[in-house]
Amino acid sequence: MYNNLGNALARKGRLREAAVQYNNAVLLQPGYAEAYNNLGMVSSLRGDDREAVKFYKKALHFRPAFVKAHFNMGVSYVALRQLDDAVYHYKEAIKIKPDFVAAYNNVGIVYSMKKDYGSAIIFYQKALQLYPGFEIAKSNLRIAQQEQAIKNK
Repeated sequence: MYNNLGNALARKGRLREAAVQYNNAVLLQPGYAEAYNNLGMVSSLRGDDREAVKFYKKALHFRPAFVKAHFNMGVSYVALRQLDDAVYHYKEAIKIKPDFVAAYNNVGIVYSMKKDYGSAIIFYQKALQLYPGFEIAKSNLRIAQQEQAIKNK
């Protein structure tokens, strides 16, 4: 109930009120991974990715194979410029959900940020293999291929 109310408030942009409801949810049910994940998302949306990571870790403590928490943790780690940690969590999400197109794309983005264009290309291609119409991955792939060509000159 509290988690659902938090979701409704978050959709309306009422993040502080949403966080109160998510906290109520975990007070009633301390192992409620979804509510911890939602607290992390609210923290991230409010610009506090360090706090978000703490909540995602709690979510994963209670549900280690929680795909959304791994993915969201990757997003927060990118914001914190902890790129190796981001790759790890995106790849964990892929292990759990091998057709998670956005996770493949995000691994590619992180590898591009690290200027490892060869690895980035592999992950963009995998995203496009799963979803050929993914325009963002197409664009990212073209850029990575151009950067790789420049790097190889």
